[in-house]
Order: sequence, then structure tokens, then C-alpha cells
Amino acid sequence: MTCCAGNGGKFQRPSAYAYPELVAEILGRTAGRHVHIGDLKPDFVAGVGAALEEAGIAPGRFLHVPSVPDLGAAMRDHAVSLYLGSFPIGGAKGLVDVMASGTPILGHRHVTSEFLGGQCNVYPEAPLWTFPRELLARIMEFDPPRLRAHSRLARAFWESHHAPGILVAALGGREVVEPVPPPAFSAPPVDPLRALLADPAHRGQLAANLSRTARLEMKLSKSEGRNAKLAARVEQLELRCRNLRGELDATHRSKIWKFLALFRPKSG
Repeated sequence: MTCCAGNGGKFQRPSAYAYPELVAEILGRTAGRHVHIGDLKPDFVAGVGAALEEAGIAPGRFLHVPSVPDLGAAMRDHAVSLYLGSFPIGGAKGLVDVMASGTPILGHRHVTSEFLGGQCNVYPEAPLWTFPRELLARIMEFDPPRLRAHSRLARAFWESHHAPGILVAALGGREVVEPVPPPAFSAPPVDPLRALLADPAHRGQLAANLSRTARLEMKLSKSEGRNAKLAARVEQLELRCRNLRGELDATHRSKIWKFLALFRPKSG
């Protein structure tokens, strides 16, 4: 059983990868179920159902729970094996509650912002993912022995850094020597363009768009060339018309034209 938690503000934002399709891919790779805890819009939940139907996955394998009083307890109530940090927007409080329950975590590293991801709030050994292929690969790496090991790591990290007694001691004026704060996340910042190009799907899409752009630029260049030729031709014709009009006016003013007018039949 995999699980995500968070309201629509964390999952329904525009993103390079859609949550409904990812849920379908997760359930297509695993034999269990996926539970989402948090308030989601009905049409968004319906979108998950549509993605499952399209993938040929039984809708009962996805469970939506709008709210729970205790997220950590919900991990045990639903027999969650692996918790997936919210994305594209992370949730620190949820990660802390999940670690308190001793549930293994697969964190999300935001493609452009450490603050928006969950990498700074999980136990150091927790794996991270940025692109969907990494998410699916990391999930498949969690066999039973690894799940048990990460359960111990998650709980130990919570006891060392988030247990209420630590806060109580600090607020009571007692010096808290241990635990040492976990090290700051040291991974280099992600360059948005490099991150985009690192994803094969986006790289292929970008290549297609660049190719289409090149073709459109070529058509535009040819059209501009034709327009320039037409403009030059129009200018030549206008000049010719002006010359002809000048010649005609000169003819009408000439003595011979006025003389011949005596012999032309009068109209009316």
C-alpha cells in the first residue's frame, strides 16, 4: 500500500506530470492499493478514476480519504507500506507525522526549489525522486527487508529530532545538547532548463517543438520574402500609374488636345 497526503493545493497545481496518471502508473507496477488522504476536488478525484479506467486498473485499488484526525495513526490503520511525499508542493508537517509512525518515505525533490520539495524534512537515508521514471524505479526498490530498515530509520529520526520532549525541554529553559540538528541539504540547486532536458519525455517534446519552430520560421521567412517582392511590384505599378496620370494630364492641357476638342461631338 502506497500513500500520499495533502489537499488540492499541493497536488492540483500545474505540473510537468499529472497526479492521476502517476497513480495509474504506480498501481500498474505494484500489486497493492494507493490511498490519498486529504481534501481534493471531486473532478480531480474523478480524473484519477478515469486514468485508472484507461489503464485497465480496478477503481477499488484507489482510496480517497478526505481527512483524518491523526496522519501517523492513519498509516497504521490503512497498513501503508510506503509514504510518498506530496508533490509538486511538499508538506513538512505530514512528513514528520509519518516518520513518527515509523513509515518508510520516498521524498520528492522539487525540480527548481529545495524549499518546495520535501528533501529537507525527511531522514537522510530516504530516497528522493524528481521525474516520474525515478519515482517508479524507487518504489520497486522497496522490498520487505528495505521497508523494515527504513521503518526503523524513520522512527529513529523522529525520536532524535521531532519528539515532543525535545521541544518541551527547549521551551522549559533546559539546554538541549542532543540531538545535533541534521545537516542542511547539500545537493546543488537544480537548473530548470537542465532539469527539463534531463527528462526524456520533455527532451523529445522540446525537440519536436524546436523542429516545428524551425519549420515555421522558414515559412515565415519565405512569406516575408514574397511580401517584399509584392510590395516592390506594387510600388512599381503605383509609380507607373502616377507617370501615366501625369502624361494624361499633360495631354489634356496641350494645345492640340484643346484644338481637337472642337471636332469631338459634344455629349448630351
